Amino acid sequence: MFLVNTFFLLLVLGIQIQRKGIYARPSSDIRRSCPSTGIPQGSQRGVNVRHDNKPVFKIDVGGIQKHGYESGQQYEINVLAQDPNTQFGDVLLWLQTESDRCKVGKLGATKGLYLQPENCPHMVFKDTKPAAHKFTFKWTAPACGCILIRARVESADKSVYFMEDEDVVNGYLTKRICPQEGSVTLKQMSKQEKYKLLCEVTDGATADDVARRTYVQTRRKVDFSKMPWIEQEAWILAFDQRIFEVQQCCKMIPSEQENCLSDVRRHRIDKFCAYGESIVPFTDKRRDFMIKRQDECCWRLGEGRYQCFSSGSMMDGTGRHVDAIENMDESDPINDLEDFRTEIGYKLVQSKNDMDDDLQNNRMILTKNEPKNDDNIHSIGKMADKKEIPHDESFSKNKTDDYNELKDDESNENENVDESENLPKEEKQTNNKHKNDLDETTVKLVTSPSRQKKDDITTSTSTFTTETSKVLKRKFQRTKTKLECCDLGKKYGIGNIHGDAWDMCENEAHVTAKQFKAGKRRCKNFFMRCCIEHSKRTIVDVDDDSDDNEDDTEIDELDESKQIVNENENNEKAITNDNDEKVTDDEGDEDNDDIDDNSRRRRKNKNNRKRRRRNKNKKSRSEKSRKRI
Repeated sequence: MFLVNTFFLLLVLGIQIQRKGIYARPSSDIRRSCPSTGIPQGSQRGVNVRHDNKPVFKIDVGGIQKHGYESGQQYEINVLAQDPNTQFGDVLLWLQTESDRCKVGKLGATKGLYLQPENCPHMVFKDTKPAAHKFTFKWTAPACGCILIRARVESADKSVYFMEDEDVVNGYLTKRICPQEGSVTLKQMSKQEKYKLLCEVTDGATADDVARRTYVQTRRKVDFSKMPWIEQEAWILAFDQRIFEVQQCCKMIPSEQENCLSDVRRHRIDKFCAYGESIVPFTDKRRDFMIKRQDECCWRLGEGRYQCFSSGSMMDGTGRHVDAIENMDESDPINDLEDFRTEIGYKLVQSKNDMDDDLQNNRMILTKNEPKNDDNIHSIGKMADKKEIPHDESFSKNKTDDYNELKDDESNENENVDESENLPKEEKQTNNKHKNDLDETTVKLVTSPSRQKKDDITTSTSTFTTETSKVLKRKFQRTKTKLECCDLGKKYGIGNIHGDAWDMCENEAHVTAKQFKAGKRRCKNFFMRCCIEHSKRTIVDVDDDSDDNEDDTEIDELDESKQIVNENENNEKAITNDNDEKVTDDEGDEDNDDIDDNSRRRRKNKNNRKRRRRNKNKKSRSEKSRKRI
């Protein structure tokens, strides 16, 4: 009897589990993983195509896929059937983020409509039993990052499942949504607040990470993965130069940061007028504006040129005003903020959390120290319930005003001492409290700007910064020389060489290298490499006899002699390249007074002796090879 009861109990439990299917709730143990997003075991995967390449089921997100989402806003995500007569049973919706520093947002989990597994806030099930033609999910957008929305749809007869592979980014049941280029908070910021935000997001950023970001490449219509290795290196160095220039300005006091960043803008305009578009091309929406300004403004001199570029920069091509973050002047460093969306979103989330903590602390202090006042509590509650993300209070502080106030206080110190003795006790405490707060916010501004500059020159930090700047400029110049010479060699090899490429490329490399003041050896080597790689080579017949049979002995001797000559030449080239790199490094540092003139003269004579010895050996080997042939 006991065995029969046990059998029936197990049978009832099995039937209940089979009825629940994927609706079975996971365990409350936090270590348990979330439900699988794949096809359930024993089920069949259907093809999500009805006819004429139209899907059976699809996700509809409206216009947010094209225009982007706003942080904190709630959106509707619809899963529907293409045919009105088609229905589906269960739906699983889950979210994925492309950045580890950003969250996926929040999915609606109303009981009776949605079923959200425990410890799985990124996924939700449809929790209604009847089959439906359309079902709507609620989603609250996160503060930052691009989001992938995926869905798995079950047919009405619960026999077939429809979903897309994980490598699909934009499909019928997969949608990729990114934030808008300029969030509401950025549009409300002043110019000084944006300068401070630029300093914060570039602090610690690496050029290699920024250069490989998808939206950075998309805005400029380039593909980093398809670039040659030398262009990839130049691309990364260009972003490194941008970040370095901004960080140099951010190390100054606030009153000088704006002037320094304005100088950065002037340098970018001068480079554009002199050399054209830089290694980092203009963004697609600003290229037409900058090309037009090149014809209208570059012929001017001085401030007239820079004012010409800024005139009309707040207008787009249609004549309507655009936001400050969408300034059409590409040379303005403020526009570099668009390359740091991830860092900006992370900063805004931090500022929002800090603001919420401050409001909570103020509410606790008000409840503890003051009598209950319904008006005060109501006003604080309204501030906490706002949907918009408030920006950090530190953005709105102007340290220049604090510095001026501190300077005035120091100049009128004697007068303030006499007046403070006649003040009441409460006003004295208020002034002392304000003075303490002012001292905390202006710790770096206690000394005068001239004295601070003088002290910074003697510190090791300024010396290291100067050396870093020189090294970075030298690397950038070397990479630019390599890129230009390789491009010239590639064009010459494709267009002019149809036979033996070595001599023709070598002669042209000498002519091309003379145009460069520094790095002539480096230019010659890269010109030769790219010229030979892209030249059209012809096959030369070795057998010059009148008979039809080839002379194997002659071919073998010729191959051996060529092999010996090539090995010797390769060894000599390796030695030459090593010596050339040393010579070019010495030529690039001619301003260094530490190098002794005698050592430079001895090194030059030694290189000349080596060069004469190599030429002599080369002539003797060539004569021997001719005799063998």
